[in-house]
Amino acid sequence: MPNYYEILGVSKDADLREIKRAYHMLARLYHPDRQPDDETADQRFQEATEAYHCLSNAKCRRAYDRGFDPVDSVEDLLFREESGRKWTDILLPGAPISPKRGKDVWMVCPVSTDRLDQGGTVEISLPFGRGKTFVSVPVHARNIPWCRIIGLGEPGKKGAPNGDFWIFFQQQEEKKA
Repeated sequence: MPNYYEILGVSKDADLREIKRAYHMLARLYHPDRQPDDETADQRFQEATEAYHCLSNAKCRRAYDRGFDPVDSVEDLLFREESGRKWTDILLPGAPISPKRGKDVWMVCPVSTDRLDQGGTVEISLPFGRGKTFVSVPVHARNIPWCRIIGLGEPGKKGAPNGDFWIFFQQQEEKKA
């Protein structure tokens, strides 16, 4: 477990004002926008942010001071990765899988410049071998190039809803004569 006090450079009896001041100083120093080429700066920024979130929350700080890794909720505890396995798999190996919504599926669809500006339809292949269909390309799709078809993503598990199918209309390169 990381030493949050050491990361922020404050003593264990530091008050909230000291913690906040130390975090803001480190955040300004190591923010990725200020240090775009320094990978260690990004890591230090993330560590400082994690330390601040824990130490600025009284309940989380008490748990941390007692030596426990902070837990935000029962779900956080049960679904933490532990050596590649989730706690639910360890504690309840024979438990049935609860319903789980299907994942969203993404597709890039090349579309001509004229169709992006004036609208029209394009034929696409649906995911998971569901065949082909025509999708309407709205007028001025260049401004909002996304289309979402609800329920055509990955199938849900145990009766949960399917994910959605997202289509990104990408301007097709014009063929030069």
